[in-house]
Amino acid sequence: MLVAENTPKVAEKRRLFKFLGLGVLSSVIAGKSAAAVPNDVMPQYIWLHGHDLEIEFPDRVERTESTAQAKIIYGQSYSRNLFHFTPDIQYKASACHLVQITVRYKSLPGAMINAIHIHDGESLISSTIDMQLSSGEWIDVQLNIHSKPKIKRALCISIEVGFAAVARKIEINSIGLQLLV
Repeated sequence: MLVAENTPKVAEKRRLFKFLGLGVLSSVIAGKSAAAVPNDVMPQYIWLHGHDLEIEFPDRVERTESTAQAKIIYGQSYSRNLFHFTPDIQYKASACHLVQITVRYKSLPGAMINAIHIHDGESLISSTIDMQLSSGEWIDVQLNIHSKPKIKRALCISIEVGFAAVARKIEINSIGLQLLV
């Protein structure tokens, strides 16, 4: 039996080959026999820049700006809008579970994140409502998905933002996903 070194390089090779669907080959190349590899899952992290968001109601936005740091949205007074992120996930459908999402943003007091919805195709798999989050400094909002749903189709994360009468600016830097693959 081959014995694997417990190094980041070996673990990275194992993840790469498992990601490519070469499970047994990953064990042999990484230095273990197939019989010695436990059938567990490995975390994978995906980050999307704020530029990747889609605005559901563009007529409710006064203007947008794109900077190296973030997508900046100025909403119309007393409006609500949805910003959608659709990560391109390459996976085996039988082995991909969503564990956590992170939203990195900052806003003026007149712009608040009210809800975050997660869809897998047409199915709502998680929703957090009545959040009323606003922060003048960069902040990471982490949402743990306790049910760890299996992703079957196409993932979409929707951020619902409400805008008040003044100070209606939100900057979305990125959104992160933790998957078990």
